Amino acid sequence: MAVHTVKDGTDVAMMGIWDVGLEPVTPRPSLAGLKEEVAAANVSIFSTGGDGSFDVVIAVDEELPSCHRAYLEPRGGPFLLHAATGRLCWASTEFYRTAKPGKILESQKLSVAPGDYAIRWFELVSLPRREFEEFLGAERYALWLRTERQGNTSCLILVAAIFAALATGLAGDWWLGLGVFATGATVLAALSWLRDRREPGRKELPELEYEFAQRTGLDGFSEVEEAFLSDKPDFGLELRRLEDGPSDLVGGWLSIHEE
Repeated sequence: MAVHTVKDGTDVAMMGIWDVGLEPVTPRPSLAGLKEEVAAANVSIFSTGGDGSFDVVIAVDEELPSCHRAYLEPRGGPFLLHAATGRLCWASTEFYRTAKPGKILESQKLSVAPGDYAIRWFELVSLPRREFEEFLGAERYALWLRTERQGNTSCLILVAAIFAALATGLAGDWWLGLGVFATGATVLAALSWLRDRREPGRKELPELEYEFAQRTGLDGFSEVEEAFLSDKPDFGLELRRLEDGPSDLVGGWLSIHEE
């Protein structure tokens, strides 16, 4: 029994765990090929929703420690995973069954007893987000989510207006460029006014967010969430060796959950 923490990242928005003893294939498996490999229980994959670094804590023949279970929630399984050589790695699927990244896979390797394993996936959840939802209440939290999304859209509109104004000005008509920018700014102001009229509760959200964040000495929810997530693994895996021979379990491929 053992617990391992492995760090790696992906440029193809997919992380997986597999036995590095699998024979390399050329060309490397396509998306359809990966689905076949998952069905054959040669690899278990988690679609991450984007590129980046994704750490995992892996418990072999035991449960994840309680300190991790506090923020890692079950996502799927048990699934079947073949580990013929017992040399497993956690890595980006772009390296699956390729000979090129031998050193990379070697650094990500953990050793287990050869055989078949039942694998359960766990995913990191933002406890501050749930506490914030409880703090605001369901209705206000839904309003806060809408406000956040609309704020992102407003930023995109403003950036587009600035670039359009600059492009027009550089083309020789700065007055027209100024008009383009003014139009964009006016549209944003009008939208903001209409939203405040339709949903007056928006005005109190910044103050409530600040009040929540001040519990931990920070100024905003994003800082609170970032501080919580910064030192946590993104995923958890429980691997249990199947001692009774063939199993009716199948391979598994999951996707990240977005709250």
